[in-house]
Amino acid sequence: MLNLLLAYRGRPSDDLERRSDRPGFDAAGTLLLALTLAAYALAMTTGRDHFAPRP
Repeated sequence: MLNLLLAYRGRPSDDLERRSDRPGFDAAGTLLLALTLAAYALAMTTGRDHFAPRP
């Protein structure tokens, strides 16, 4: 219960002035992160935990 009270008190207000100063969604960064994570997951599953070509 205390954590809900602290979260409510600590959250930022929903002023329209402050909302216009916030940066927008970073689509390029999100795409780069997704591609990097996919490449890492593929390297770890096909390379059997080491970076070597498959036999």
